[in-house]
Amino acid sequence: MSTQAVSGGTGTCTPPKDWQLVAPWYRWARVGETDPDAGPRGLRPALHMYGGTDFVRRFLDNPQVSVVFGSTDRVQRVDVVSKPNLPGDSRSRLISHRQLVPTATRKLFQPAHQRHYLVALGLNCDSPGYPRVDPSGVAEAGFVVRRHSVVVPVGQEAAAAKLLRELAAARAVASTRTGYDVAREQRRRMHPFRFTSGSDVDATATAARRTEIAQRVELARRKLQVWAAQNGVERKTEAWIPTEGRFGAWVPIEDTPDELIERSYPLRLLTPPPGRPDHPAVQGTIYWGPVPVSSHEVAADGSARFDDHHDYEIRGWVRQDCGDCPGHLVWSEPSESYGLASFHDPAGCAQHPTEIRLPDLRQLEGSPATPSVRVSSPPGSGLSVPHTGDIPAEGSGSVNPKEEICFFSISLFTIVAFFLFNLFLPILLFALGLWWMLKLKFCLPPSIELAGQLSTELEVVPGGISASAGLDIDILPGLDQNKIKTSLHDGLNGALVTPPAPPGGLPSGVDLGSVLTGQFTNDPILELLAVQGYADPVGAGPNFQQPLTYTTEVDRSQVIHP
Repeated sequence: MSTQAVSGGTGTCTPPKDWQLVAPWYRWARVGETDPDAGPRGLRPALHMYGGTDFVRRFLDNPQVSVVFGSTDRVQRVDVVSKPNLPGDSRSRLISHRQLVPTATRKLFQPAHQRHYLVALGLNCDSPGYPRVDPSGVAEAGFVVRRHSVVVPVGQEAAAAKLLRELAAARAVASTRTGYDVAREQRRRMHPFRFTSGSDVDATATAARRTEIAQRVELARRKLQVWAAQNGVERKTEAWIPTEGRFGAWVPIEDTPDELIERSYPLRLLTPPPGRPDHPAVQGTIYWGPVPVSSHEVAADGSARFDDHHDYEIRGWVRQDCGDCPGHLVWSEPSESYGLASFHDPAGCAQHPTEIRLPDLRQLEGSPATPSVRVSSPPGSGLSVPHTGDIPAEGSGSVNPKEEICFFSISLFTIVAFFLFNLFLPILLFALGLWWMLKLKFCLPPSIELAGQLSTELEVVPGGISASAGLDIDILPGLDQNKIKTSLHDGLNGALVTPPAPPGGLPSGVDLGSVLTGQFTNDPILELLAVQGYADPVGAGPNFQQPLTYTTEVDRSQVIHP
């Protein structure tokens, strides 16, 4: 169905008021669905996610099948974790005082993370039967990417930060209390005969505590909302307006402007392959296009057009075909808000593991190859390094007045960089107390003896070390905490070699096990060991090949139009 009527004497088309640009029909609400978001989901543009570079071919073959968005595909906020020390024990119960909590905002990863995205829209006529619009009545189609921006009045930044801290603290207390309740419930299930009396009373008290804590979180959230309303905190939608070359600017814009002045991306018409009467494009006018998650465009101050600290949305548009006259624009509703993952996003990098193999020193020693990296320094720029091995006196450094050209092997850079990394990592851990960095290192050597000792002490916990990562070991009965501490102390000593003590730095002979068991209770150390693979067979590593879940196909009779 199309609208081609011409108003009398004006030479322009009548605006197609009955056109609706919504999600493709296979993304509409299903018959009998009770999801409260089903209605809005059918109105807004649909995002499709894929896990390989052949995503366009997959979409053209069957747009209904794409990867399901999971919990990792959410923007995560950093929350503070609090866990008070045990009575009579000054050791910390946390090795990291921060945790990532998924929010309601979608997150799109980078192509380097092996994730690719398409946006799809369907063009229908808002009349009985909700028929498809004949694509011959469409002159062109596209979509824009807009940014959400929050403007805080000048001088109110400190107040905003304070309210955000109060909200984060309330959430941290709620998370800690939930952890305690889970641990108590697990203790009761593992020892049903020792903890049976008063279970109803405990359940009532637990429910009351959870209600009180939830009210505190809601109160902190409402205080932030009231403050924002009273102080004129404004949330704006901005469009990217190109200026010259690769430069542009984000400027406020109305939702559905009459003319297209912002950067737009083309939408292509999905056509069914020959001999495919069951193809989704047969039953709907569907447009699609790749979603940009990066851009070469920059603002006047050099900032990138897309970043990982703003939210974005997509709006689709189609222009009516009016022959020689300019047609009217029909806009879609905005897509769900989404953020962009940074290049170093931990979840994204885990989806695309990279192996770096260190150079073979024996092969380098015997190789006659010429160094292949040419390094040149202009006159007056090269530092003059003493070759006598003596440390120069302060102020005695010099700059080479002549141009210097040297050749190195890339392997030499790699060897020196890895040597310095191993030299300074223990210094960061011991001197600055950055113990959470051990979570980013997977080469603490699993010890069969240590795993055996801990398994003996953790027999009360089904699953041993692996299961202990989700339990509060320090409050579980039936465990000899001193024996666990001794096993950790003896098994971890020597796992991380301490470098020679620098002048005025660390004392020599400090062992990892001694420091960890002296500063932390058993909970965080056991969790770290589970992450490091102490519960896995020797030589085992993390499993990066996680199975993907795909959307299921539906028939047109199984969906309800928006």
